[in-house]
Amino acid sequence: MSMTTPSKQEQLEVKMAQLLRVAFDELQTPISTERKKYMAFNKFADFRAYVAAGFTEAQAIELCKGAV
Repeated sequence: MSMTTPSKQEQLEVKMAQLLRVAFDELQTPISTERKKYMAFNKFADFRAYVAAGFTEAQAIELCKGAV
């Protein structure tokens, strides 16, 4: 049985798939989940602050979309 050497493209695709798997696994960790909750809480606090400052809810949503 003859084995062929994977092409550079195939090697790159395998490496990318491995990196994506690591990234996906990281997103499933408890700290990642808590970080997402924290970020959502802060985003909602921003939204409430914009509304309290006199922006409409639609404007506040647009402002929150641009905030990082």
